Order: sequence, then C-alpha cells, then structure tokens
Amino acid sequence: MKRTVLIVLGVVFLLFSAPLVVGGILVTSFAGDDPTIEGRVGEVRSPGYAVVSETVELDSDVPFLDRFDLTVGVRSLRAGVPVFFGYGPVDSVDAYLEGVPHTLVRSVGRTDWADQDVEVPGTAEPAPPGEQTFWLERTTGSGQQEIKLPSESGDYRLVAMNADGSRDVDVAVYGSITLPFLLPFGVAMLVTGGLLAVLGIVLLLIGLLSSSPPKPPAAVAAGTPGGPAGPMAGQVGAGAYPGYGYGPYGVPPPAGSPPPAGSPPPAATWQPAQPSQPPAPQPPPGASHPNTPSEETR
Repeated sequence: MKRTVLIVLGVVFLLFSAPLVVGGILVTSFAGDDPTIEGRVGEVRSPGYAVVSETVELDSDVPFLDRFDLTVGVRSLRAGVPVFFGYGPVDSVDAYLEGVPHTLVRSVGRTDWADQDVEVPGTAEPAPPGEQTFWLERTTGSGQQEIKLPSESGDYRLVAMNADGSRDVDVAVYGSITLPFLLPFGVAMLVTGGLLAVLGIVLLLIGLLSSSPPKPPAAVAAGTPGGPAGPMAGQVGAGAYPGYGYGPYGVPPPAGSPPPAGSPPPAATWQPAQPSQPPAPQPPPGASHPNTPSEETR
C-alpha cells in the first residue's frame, strides 16, 4: 500500500510540474529585459476638430495599480500633419470643447461598436490645443506620440487633435502595458515547477525500487516435505523427518504402527532373488511311484 501511494504521489507531482516549467520558460523568455506588451489597437476618425475618449475612471485603491505602466499613443494618418495628444480632467476638457464639433469614441478597434461613436455637433472653432494649461500630460509632433496614464484616482478624458487645431482628425491608436513583475513571476514558476519535478522523481523512484512485503507461506498438507509433522512429531527426536516421526538417529516408529495420515507410501525394499528349483522328474507311465508299496510288500 505504501509503495502504491509513493508512486501515485510521484506521478501527480510530475504532472503539476510540467505546466509550471513550460509556463515559466515562456514567461521569462517573453519578459526578457523589457517586460512590455504593446500593439496597435485600431484607427479613429472625426470630421470635426477632435477625437475624444469616454470618461476614464482610475481608482488608486486598486491593488498594484501603481506597479503597472499604462501607455497610450497615437500617430497621424494624414501625411505631413503633426498630431496633438493629451489627457486632462473631464470638466476641463468638456469646457474646452463646448460648442466645438468633435467625435466621442466609445470603442477603438471594434467594428461592431463603430456605429456607437457619437458625433457631437457644434459651430465653434477651438483654440490651439497646445496653448491650454489644464492638460495633465500632453505631447505634440509627427510620428507616434505617447503619454503615460496616471495612477492617481480621478476622471479623465483622452484627446487627439491636429496640432494646429484644424478639422478632419485621422489617427491610429496604440497601447502598451509594462509589467515589471513579469520576469520574477516567470522565475518563480520555473523554480516551483523544478522543485515539484525533483520531488516527484524521488517519490517515484522510492516507490518503484522499494521491495514488496513478503507474502504469507501457502498452506502445506501434513506429511509432505516442509509441512506439519506427523503424529510421531511429539516423540523424542521427532521432527527431523517431517511426516514420519524419525529422529536424528533414524529411530523408526514402533512396529505395527500405521503410517501417519497423508504420508507417502513407503518405498519398496529390495529383496535378493531366490534360486529357482527344477521340477521333480515324473515317473514313466506304468511305473510305480517310489513311495508306493509294491504288491509283494503288501
């Protein structure tokens, strides 16, 4: 039973260690020196003056939020037109774009939500975005422009515009997240999986190499070699020849005693051959037997 338990535990530990080791290798190789996940999210357009996100609600009470680096970037799809990208408090952004035609984006990169973007009408022309002072972070230029989202609690809006404040905004949106704990997490997976694998191999070897408990001897009939002694076993010297009661000096049981129950038949003893006697000669017909008295004698 103990041997079976060790083998089962060894196999279970090996099964658990395999995904941990494989996952650890993948995570550590992916993390490398720059544990950042990034990619293109989609494209957004506006016939107005700005592309504006819905309210971004950040809560600093979210565990480990300050350990994530969330970055959003845009790149102008209009050749030769620099782009402005920034974020600010919801109230300040709404006041700046009041009466200005712009597009409120509810989804980026999802075609099934594209018809849910809201075109906000207006007739006003906004002031150049780079001259505003309410932006918490901003960037302007050609190519991809990136800003890092804050970790402080608050409600914010992201805004993309042409740097000169003109109409027809057309940008591609990018996103990235940096996970500084990704590499240590992968190493921890590797170490845990390796320890489980070693423990599983040790338990498996112990279970396979351990000897099974001896089995109880099978029952043997009385009088057979190795079986219980016959009825003479209680006598002096008995037991040296099981089933016969013979002692170490070859003392047989008393004469006339029946053989013990279950004992094999006694071996036939050798008797010397007796010389055969020739038959007596027969008298010829008419002759009297030598031992028969003759008539004269009678």
